[in-house]
Amino acid sequence: MAFINKKYPKLEKEFYKTFGQTFALGALPRIMWLKNNKPKIYKKVRNISMISDWILAKLSGVIAVDPSNSGTSGIFYLEKRQWKKSMAKKLGIKDSIFTKVMQTGTLMGMVTSSASKQTNLSTKTKVVMGGGDVQLGSAGLGIVKENQVAILGGSFWQQIVNIPSNTKVPNNMNIRVNPHVIQTLSQAESISFFSGLVMKWFRDSLCGLEKLQAKEQNIDVYALLEKKAANVPLGSYGILPIFSDAMKYKK
Repeated sequence: MAFINKKYPKLEKEFYKTFGQTFALGALPRIMWLKNNKPKIYKKVRNISMISDWILAKLSGVIAVDPSNSGTSGIFYLEKRQWKKSMAKKLGIKDSIFTKVMQTGTLMGMVTSSASKQTNLSTKTKVVMGGGDVQLGSAGLGIVKENQVAILGGSFWQQIVNIPSNTKVPNNMNIRVNPHVIQTLSQAESISFFSGLVMKWFRDSLCGLEKLQAKEQNIDVYALLEKKAANVPLGSYGILPIFSDAMKYKK
């Protein structure tokens, strides 16, 4: 990434305006590294896709991407929900490697005979295009309309808000914008690292009494902690625990 920003100092901001991604998490710096450091491998590259797409390809024999995952690559047009291959040439990357796009829920095909032998799945099993974890999680929560907001917690926590796909991204490059699995929407996303892991550590290390109380009440200990936290006033008595910073894409 440092190499790209040094050689093309204004390019990251140009890419961000169109794709809602900085180079920090995108695919382009990694492809550039491959080109510069492993040219023989780079020469053999025929397709670029996500890990989930690889699994689907092994099952169906079809190599394709969906917008919600491929949007994180950093070269996927938010409004049109398609690759913008011409931008690859600005970095000297070949533009023939960008795989066809299929919307989430699209039938890709059936399980192949080869995959059936390896997995014991029937060849009548349908293989359907999936989507990103946060985007599918949002759909599962019913966050499918403009301006709806959700926080999805796991090892990391993402706070998202649904916005129209043609929304202009902010100039400060402090948030990530991904395509939603809903075709007319994108999601402005802020990520905090390790929040879910910190919650687990807090529960296991400091909440022995609450564990016993939750067991007696036959509820989840986190539900009990939420009830107790609701009684804490704004500002938490001046306590400010910092376990990790919110993601800063510009660094």
